[in-house]
Amino acid sequence: MEKHTTLSRSSSTYSAAEERSRLPPLTRMLMSGEVSGDAPRNLTLWEKYDRWMVNEGSRRLLVFVFALVHAMVFAFGFVNYDLKDNLTGARGTFGITYPIARAAALVLHFDIALILFRKCCGTSPSN
Repeated sequence: MEKHTTLSRSSSTYSAAEERSRLPPLTRMLMSGEVSGDAPRNLTLWEKYDRWMVNEGSRRLLVFVFALVHAMVFAFGFVNYDLKDNLTGARGTFGITYPIARAAALVLHFDIALILFRKCCGTSPSN
């Protein structure tokens, strides 16, 4: 026999068993833990990859590509500002901080270009 817990909420009485009975059948089945009697099968590498991409892979992949592009822009900018011939006076005055600051500014310029490109092309939702 099931024990009913009676709670009152704003002058109405309900029980926890009645609350559970109003849930959709699939939710009740999933909450009970009895989805199937079969043992879970081993997934292939491709099936694991597909499941990962559906659940969280696309977000992680986007963040990884975003960080990789920023690192490449910084690295190429740093090498450019460190080896460029007409910047020897600035490098002599400021030392290694000059190419670091200019490369960091280049990364920020790249970010602003991405934002403006999206706004100018009309693909942003708040046009």
